[in-house]
Amino acid sequence: MSIIPLRIEGDMDRDLGRIAHELKRTKNYIIREAIKEYIEDTGDYEIALARMKDKNDEILTSAEFKEKYLHGK
Repeated sequence: MSIIPLRIEGDMDRDLGRIAHELKRTKNYIIREAIKEYIEDTGDYEIALARMKDKNDEILTSAEFKEKYLHGK
């Protein structure tokens, strides 16, 4: 585990404190979860970009996807 010094000031610190209080969690917990979600979203974004660049990757509308993989459900 790493310890990373972080300075959060002003409105962001106030908002972070409010959210932590409402969720009955620590600020550290909120920050860790935000970073975790950001990393997951970034990974998904990179996958999507790679798929868009792949000329052999099939692109379907939601209706086509439902018909092909959910058998019209």
